[in-house]
Amino acid sequence: METRGQYIKDLDFQRVKDVDDEINKMIKEKYKNLTEPVCAFITFESTEAKTEAVAYSKEMRKGKRDNSQKIEYGQETILNKVPKFVTASDPTNIIWENRQIKGFTFCCRISTAIVIISVLLICSCLFMLFLKNASLKMVMKYPSVDCQALFQIFG
Repeated sequence: METRGQYIKDLDFQRVKDVDDEINKMIKEKYKNLTEPVCAFITFESTEAKTEAVAYSKEMRKGKRDNSQKIEYGQETILNKVPKFVTASDPTNIIWENRQIKGFTFCCRISTAIVIISVLLICSCLFMLFLKNASLKMVMKYPSVDCQALFQIFG
């Protein structure tokens, strides 16, 4: 596939066709081997089940087990092959921020955040009140005048 990709990159489509023919030939000859499942991701409901599966896999690979654990297993197969269980690595894309903070420190941080947000909201309300007051002062500086009454008085 890498060779095919290189030929596509080089715009050598005749060689791409040749590689495609080789791939199609291999698929026809080895179809059963290419379509046979070789891996499965299994989620166990308990840690004990996972531990048991991994221990089973270790026993099947070594052919024996420690004397500290006396568990006998039968020879089980899946698609005529002995299964091999491997513990998956921990995911690295999970962000565990602030999971270690508990108790009094956690309460202090939450309280501080609430106080800061409250102060900002109060300041915002006071600023709006100040602007409204300034707007009212400007309106009152030049009040609206009843021109009809002035015309009657001064003619």
